[in-house]
Amino acid sequence: MTNKKSDVISNRVGDSLKIYLERLWAPVLFVVLTALSLWWMKYMTDAPRGLELVLYKATLVNTGFIVAHIIRKLAFPYINFNIEKEWSNNVMVIALYVTIIYCFAMGG
Repeated sequence: MTNKKSDVISNRVGDSLKIYLERLWAPVLFVVLTALSLWWMKYMTDAPRGLELVLYKATLVNTGFIVAHIIRKLAFPYINFNIEKEWSNNVMVIALYVTIIYCFAMGG
């Protein structure tokens, strides 16, 4: 016999994880495509060097966004922008996103 309460909790966690992964499919796809194009451009002799730099920086920014989103959901799952009345919590989450994305963009 299974415990009904644990089944409900695991279903809730599974549903919320599914929603969060659905939000990240576009940035993950962009990172994979730009990483593949950067790898392909390494073997092209006539590829413009500026395009490679732009793709590299865009990959770093999107990777930073993915990491920031995962850290935010793990560290602050209780903060919801739609129902949050405390503005300081929203500012804290925004600062977390900006800091992590900035760190990735500046150094990788």
